Amino acid sequence: MKNIKNVLATRRSNRGLFLKLSVFALFAIMSLFSGQTLAQIPTPTPGTHFCVPTTTLSESAIFPGGGGVVSFMVGTAANAVTIQHIPPGTGLRTLTLLPLAPVIGTTVPMIMIPVIPAGGTFAQVVVTFTPTVPGAPVEFTLRAASLFHDVDIRVRCGATCTPSATLSESPVLPATNSGSFNAIPGPGFVDVDHVDLPTGLQVLQLLPGGMNATVQPFVFAPGQITPSRVFFSVPNPTMAVDFTLRAASTFHDVEIRVRCPAPPTAEPEDDKDSK
Repeated sequence: MKNIKNVLATRRSNRGLFLKLSVFALFAIMSLFSGQTLAQIPTPTPGTHFCVPTTTLSESAIFPGGGGVVSFMVGTAANAVTIQHIPPGTGLRTLTLLPLAPVIGTTVPMIMIPVIPAGGTFAQVVVTFTPTVPGAPVEFTLRAASLFHDVDIRVRCGATCTPSATLSESPVLPATNSGSFNAIPGPGFVDVDHVDLPTGLQVLQLLPGGMNATVQPFVFAPGQITPSRVFFSVPNPTMAVDFTLRAASTFHDVEIRVRCPAPPTAEPEDDKDSK
């Protein structure tokens, strides 16, 4: 009887050890993949038009029911899209640009897709793009695939413009010095910079009442003394853009009005002929 009890106890102990080793091996594999160095997102070339795109994921026609949408993690940055296969699985095996006809009113930018290792990867892959027509809307579709899952990633940017930026005292602290902040506009963005070091940027917010601008969510660290970049796009390129940001430190508070004029309208042919 003791022998039988010993055999049963040994079996239970072996099963427990096997389960522990299996769990340890699974975590080791996931740690190995998740510990791969993430690709660095390059800074777009100065002078190019910036946009932080939106992405829409859908099941590909190749594996329409394959769960591709939940198998990939997709992120965005200025003129970039990041794609990563979520472990476990076979990893990202192919990443291609679909040869779709451009949507009317949009342009296809120059796109840089890195080479994917033959055995697949679980590391983050960064696709960068540069708009070919300054300020025009951008749209293209990528397809990411593993051995058993694939997903179509639709990437879109609205139109952009290079705005003017006008600083004025905020009613919150009306007697402060607007010279404590700089606002540096660029194509599709505004850099907000606190020029005094003591307290740095403490508040940065979009004020209500803007017109014809989609302002991307922005993140900054309280006390930041380096410029904070606010990206925006233009839903209707034929109309003017007008929105206002508020920036504040502990002792200074300003409003930054950001504007782009409406583009000139084409002169009707009948009017040209009459001149």
